[in-house]
Amino acid sequence: MEKEDLKDRLSDESFFSDKKNEKNSSEELKIPQKLEEKSTVDETKSDESAAEKKYLAAYVQLQADFENFKKRSAKEREEWTKMATRHLIEELLTVVDHLDLAMQSAHPDDEKSRQIVQGFAMIVEQLKKLLSQHGLSEVGQLGELFNPQLHEAVAQAAHATIPPDHICQIVRVGYQLHDLVLRPASVMVSTGPDAKMEAKERSL
Repeated sequence: MEKEDLKDRLSDESFFSDKKNEKNSSEELKIPQKLEEKSTVDETKSDESAAEKKYLAAYVQLQADFENFKKRSAKEREEWTKMATRHLIEELLTVVDHLDLAMQSAHPDDEKSRQIVQGFAMIVEQLKKLLSQHGLSEVGQLGELFNPQLHEAVAQAAHATIPPDHICQIVRVGYQLHDLVLRPASVMVSTGPDAKMEAKERSL
């Protein structure tokens, strides 16, 4: 009897159909599970990629900030050095002025005195050369166009060859340290040839 029931069940197509449907159903359940796992992996990779970009941007910004800090520190150190040099050079300029005045007023009568004056002149030139190596330069030259930022006009005078508004005489040398004017040059400014000079030149 049991063999007949088994035979009937095997001959029944619905039995195999049900088994097939169960198999398909289990496979369908596995597919969404795989998709869900893949989605989770993709999300994890996306989060890791976003974190990497964030850390990379922070590293680049930190590097840029450090470079700006180094440049700013170097500039501040340079400015501090210039200021420290400025005070020393300003004090030395007083010595240079006195030596220049002494040289201008010296009128040696004998050879020995002339040699002494020449020796002092060489010392003054060496001192000026040393100061120039630290950024000091003289301001004001004959025939140069008057510049109120570099020159101080103490008087005006007619001049036969130097055109108007140009320096015709240096009263006191000015000095400039790098781009900073320590002392403007005191100068006389030409007004050009006057009528008497022009008349005298025409008569010649």
